Amino acid sequence: MLDLLAATEAAIRVDFWTRVRAKRKDALSRQFRQDVKQFKRRISLDEHVLSAWVSAQSELKAQLDDFRRVLKMRHWLAHG
Repeated sequence: MLDLLAATEAAIRVDFWTRVRAKRKDALSRQFRQDVKQFKRRISLDEHVLSAWVSAQSELKAQLDDFRRVLKMRHWLAHG
């Protein structure tokens, strides 16, 4: 289960950096680029990436909130 969560987190991060580098024009990609300018390389998956997804795709809020809760558990298990 931890491997699956780590792979999902990695896929989300790859999508984030792909959107930033490709300079796509959609609102989510613009928000990602703004976050990179503001926070440099200290982008938090929960605070920045998932929050931007919730703002851009409000219909996914319940699923993203569930994923956030699972991520907290994964961090607790992985980092004690």
